[in-house]
Amino acid sequence: MLKHLSLIAAIALCAGASWHSARAEPLRVGKSATTVFSYTLLDVGIRQGIFAAHGLTLDVTGFGGGPKLTQAMLAQAIDIGIDTGPDMALIVKGAPMKVVGALAGRPDELALLIRTGAPVTTLADLRGKKVGVTSLASLTGWLTRRISIQQGWGPDGITLVPVANGPASMALLSTGQIDGLTQDTLSCLDAESKGLGHILLNYGTIAPDFHIQLFFATDALIAAHPDQLRAFLAAWYETIAWARTHRDQTIAIVAEILGRDPALSAKTYDLLRDDWSTDGRLSPAALAVLAPSFVELGLVDTPPDLTTTIDARFLPSAH
Repeated sequence: MLKHLSLIAAIALCAGASWHSARAEPLRVGKSATTVFSYTLLDVGIRQGIFAAHGLTLDVTGFGGGPKLTQAMLAQAIDIGIDTGPDMALIVKGAPMKVVGALAGRPDELALLIRTGAPVTTLADLRGKKVGVTSLASLTGWLTRRISIQQGWGPDGITLVPVANGPASMALLSTGQIDGLTQDTLSCLDAESKGLGHILLNYGTIAPDFHIQLFFATDALIAAHPDQLRAFLAAWYETIAWARTHRDQTIAIVAEILGRDPALSAKTYDLLRDDWSTDGRLSPAALAVLAPSFVELGLVDTPPDLTTTIDARFLPSAH
């Protein structure tokens, strides 16, 4: 998709001319995944009436990965996307959108699950082992390689195995075809509770300066409906403030929506709570880590200037 992004972007921009005049409520928001705890805070804000209090009705859609979400944004089917930090590279490649705020910093939302019976109890034991990741050019792949690099083994000290998410990846783990799996923390906690493995680490320890999750807005929305974008971000950070002070209510809502054990959801909440940004501002230290990661992932040839991909004018702290 990246090879043809500039052409697609041009087509999307042309389509945007009619969209400017024809578009009506609600505001269309996309999640790059449907099983992520932090993304589900959007549903918390909706249920608590926070977005409605800002005059917004949201039409929320979940996608099976960042590329599908980006395609929807390019086609003007989604106005605001919630996605991982590395997809900032798509803006560098020509996607007509901007990063408008940070959702979370450290990647504690991802964990490394080790198969029960695998001879791995420390990071040093991972050398030569097989670890499942979403794809070789994904955030999960990059973070898993970081372990190998930090252990002094180079980028190939751990064998990365592309696997599908969900039951298929757990099947590979339980049958011994892979030794570990990099996946969202709540799913790893669920697998651990069923005796399928144990969590060796959360990836916040591997990349403490990072932005795992960001808000992306289309250039069309920024140009035609800046007040809606401003209202959305104000409502989001009010939702974060509410979630940080209403632990039990937040856990109950997320556990219900995701169909997860409330006790495991509580563990996830306690781990992630301090990672959620309260003002949306992006960290220069995190950007300094993200820019070279795009090269390592093969998305660009040289580390880009990521300040050109950000439009922070709509954050509550900016007005």
